[in-house]
Amino acid sequence: MHQIAATVSCNLSALIAGSGFSWLAPIVLWLTSEESEINMTLTQFSWLTSCPQIGFLLSVVPSGMLADRYGRKTVLISAAPLSLLAWILVATTRDITVLFIVRLIQGITIAIAFTVAPVYVAEVSSPKVRGLLGGQFSLMLQVGTVVSYVAGLYLSYQTYIYVQMILSLMFLATFSFMPESPYYYFMVKRKEQAYSSYYWLSGKQATEELLKIEENVQEDMKNKTGWVDLIARKCDRRALWLVQLVSFMRAATGMPSYAAYGTQIFAASSKNIFPTDVLALIMVIVLLICTFLAALFSDTAGRRFLLILSSVGTIISNLAVGVYFYLELETSVNLTIWILYLAVLGFCMSANTGTGNLQTV
Repeated sequence: MHQIAATVSCNLSALIAGSGFSWLAPIVLWLTSEESEINMTLTQFSWLTSCPQIGFLLSVVPSGMLADRYGRKTVLISAAPLSLLAWILVATTRDITVLFIVRLIQGITIAIAFTVAPVYVAEVSSPKVRGLLGGQFSLMLQVGTVVSYVAGLYLSYQTYIYVQMILSLMFLATFSFMPESPYYYFMVKRKEQAYSSYYWLSGKQATEELLKIEENVQEDMKNKTGWVDLIARKCDRRALWLVQLVSFMRAATGMPSYAAYGTQIFAASSKNIFPTDVLALIMVIVLLICTFLAALFSDTAGRRFLLILSSVGTIISNLAVGVYFYLELETSVNLTIWILYLAVLGFCMSANTGTGNLQTV
């Protein structure tokens, strides 16, 4: 139970990362309208959507280095005050320049969560449940997106920001009581604290598993590797190439674009049968369900099969969306709106059953 508590609390960082990245998406139509409290254009919205990637790029490597230096818990929990700072700025200002600063801070928060949380979960969970608990990260990421869409679509702007603050406070309040990783304590030669952490997590005293952890850490510390080791041998180069290929496939699916522009995708069509906000909400809920199913069946169906199936599905779905909007906006061809609905649904099902979630497994 303690392992579950630690990993769920840790993965709340993914929830605030998901909500922090996508919070502008459900309110884009209001932000760019004349009723908005913020004087924002679609171009500025696009730049604000992209800004977290800059913060992510600048802080993802330092996050990993700091986690080795100061501890996984210390670095990961720093995401909470950073997130709170961002939301306080959003709540107290309506200035577009401040929002750009906020988005950079949120990019740093996302980088910390993506870099440190999976490491912490892997190190505090036993091998028997590591896969199950590790799958929570992607799930909580989508939960954060769903929370943003629900709150953003149906609450006032100020109340919406307060909800986001509560998510950050939840993470801070719960993770503060979780132990540091026993792996980290062994790395810094604090053996007694490593034993205490392991006992809290597993309910057991020193076992063969703990002794093996200590032995592996000591071996890793003796044989420290560098960037050159990634390309030192043919098998290492092949593994690096495969990892980069899968990462590129995930980026190329367009998942961040669907999360950030979900409302606009449906609003761009003039033939909608259902309200735009309802369609956008259905989209993120389908993404959430598919994330859960991917984690559930990745071991039985096979990761390679799911990645290939997912890639083919996203190509077909994105092509269908692109062709639909080209024909509707640039020609006089009359198409049924259901083509768009089914194409977006196909994308959600394809992307999140493979390339969207399995690249870290």
